[in-house]
Amino acid sequence: MENNEISQGSDLSFMQKLIAIFTAPRQAFESINVKPTWLVPYLITTILTVALQYMVTDITVQDQIAIMETKDMPAEQLDAARQQLEGPLRYIGLVAIPFATLIIWAILGGIFLLAGNIMITNSEEVTFKKMFALLSWSSLITIVGGPLRTFLILSKGTARGVATDLSVLMQVPALGEEPSLIYLLLSKIDILVIWQIILWIIGFSVFYKVNTKKAAVPILTLWAIWIVISVAFSSFFGQLGM
Repeated sequence: MENNEISQGSDLSFMQKLIAIFTAPRQAFESINVKPTWLVPYLITTILTVALQYMVTDITVQDQIAIMETKDMPAEQLDAARQQLEGPLRYIGLVAIPFATLIIWAILGGIFLLAGNIMITNSEEVTFKKMFALLSWSSLITIVGGPLRTFLILSKGTARGVATDLSVLMQVPALGEEPSLIYLLLSKIDILVIWQIILWIIGFSVFYKVNTKKAAVPILTLWAIWIVISVAFSSFFGQLGM
C-alpha cells in the first residue's frame, strides 16, 4: 500500500469492478479514475437498502414507540404519534432513501474534494465526479453489511443492541437512558466503517497519485472531526439513526 507509482489502470467492465472493489480495490479505483461512473452502484445500494429497511419496518416502528413510552408524553399525544408511526408515515423514510443518499453523497463529495485539495499538495487535478464515484462504489459494502444487520434485527426482534462496532462489548443502555461517553466512542469504531475508510484512502491514493500515508491524512482528519461532532451531539444524531 506504500507504492508511490500509481498505474493508469484500465477500463474494467462493471462486473470486473464489482468484484475488484472487494478483492482488489486499488485496481477498481484505477479503472474508476479512468472512467468515473456512479449510477449502477448507486442503484444497487439504494434498492438493497430500501428492501432491507422494508423488511424491518415493523420492528423499527415498535422500537420508536417503546422509546416514546419512556418519555413523559400525554396519553393523547402518545396515541397520536403511535397512529402516525403505524400508518402510511412509516414508509416515508423508505421513499426518502434514494434522494437522501444523493444529497449526502453530494455534500460528502464536496467535503472530500475540498479536504483532498487542501491537505494533499500536488498538481494532480481531481474532479467532483471522481469523488462522487468513490462514494458510490465504496457504498457497495452494503451488500455485506446490510443483510447481516437485517438478519440480526429480525433474529432479535429489535434493532437495539444490533451493531458491528465495539459498543457490543458493553451493555446496551436502558430505554430512555443516555449512553455513556465510552459507549458513544466505542460505537464509532465500526468494522464496516473502517472498511469503507480504507476504500476511501485507496481511492484518494489513486486519484491524487500519492502513497496511502498521504492519502490517509484528509480521510482520517475528517473521520476524527465526525467522531467529535457526532459524540457531542449524540442525541440529535441518534434521532436520525446516525
